[in-house]
Amino acid sequence: MMKYFKVILIILFSLRLSAQCFPDRHNTTWFDAWESCETAPNPNSLRGDSHWILYDLGYDYSLGIMHLWNINDPENIDDGVKKMVVDYSSDGNTWHEYEALNISQGIGRSIYEGEDIVDFNGLNVRSLLFNIVENYGGDCFGFAELKIGVEPATSTDIVGLDIDCDDVGNATLLEWTYDGDMKNINFVVERSNDGVNWKFLSSLRAKNTMADKNKYYYKDANEDDAFYRITLTDNDDNRLNTSDVVYCTKSNIKLSAYPNPFSDFSKVEVYSLGEGIMYYRLTDILGNKVKEGSINPSSTFTNIDISGDNLANGAYFLEVIQGEHRSQLKMIKI
Repeated sequence: MMKYFKVILIILFSLRLSAQCFPDRHNTTWFDAWESCETAPNPNSLRGDSHWILYDLGYDYSLGIMHLWNINDPENIDDGVKKMVVDYSSDGNTWHEYEALNISQGIGRSIYEGEDIVDFNGLNVRSLLFNIVENYGGDCFGFAELKIGVEPATSTDIVGLDIDCDDVGNATLLEWTYDGDMKNINFVVERSNDGVNWKFLSSLRAKNTMADKNKYYYKDANEDDAFYRITLTDNDDNRLNTSDVVYCTKSNIKLSAYPNPFSDFSKVEVYSLGEGIMYYRLTDILGNKVKEGSINPSSTFTNIDISGDNLANGAYFLEVIQGEHRSQLKMIKI
């Protein structure tokens, strides 16, 4: 048995309409489940060695109702979770406890439908950590499946977030407008080298005027390729919402993808002023390589086709290297 299991949660947007008596029933096979039979160091160091499972969603999402199916195999039904504590995080480092949950035991029959166990009420997070505290007396700890209703936690109030990567002195200039309520709003500018770990750059106060839209600017002296985003906070530093992520490249290689996010297929357009063979590599959020190849371009524009087949939902990074130049693009599979 594995000590722990770490995955990117498959985001489900579904509306179930069925005349079946048990539309969400779950089978009774032992292998259709996640189980932990040995403790392991918890990502939240305050919890020490424990039984846990971490879901990294790749982006911040607004969470709704969570439905869970406990272990339903009649011979392993006692391994099912009885009590677990949910922690959440937006950076994977700082964790906050959300709630302790009590879970009903599976019934060991194919008509088992699971249960709604918590409503996150729009909580905006990137990572969820489920800490299994107690089971029903078995040797291992786990559950069969879970489903969470989610929506992207992007702001509809931040309009036209633009970026100029070649401003004076090779600085990066961010420009955006805001047409929401100006009262008690701050704009936190953040930068990331990998799209995962974010660094605070500055906090700007919203203009308290009656204008429908107000323009805001921030200039970053950074000369390296980087991701940027704007986070809205209130006066108590409570996170309210986050803009889309934009990417700035200083190299001779510029990347753009359509569609992105994508489901079945995405075409990446590569613009390069250099010469020679291009090497590309697609990695998941944990750095695992999922695709690589090379191209000998015949013009300044070339394409890389990315198939969604066999890719789990979540965030990926496409890196393109040509000689001394390189560029990176964040892609989202949904």
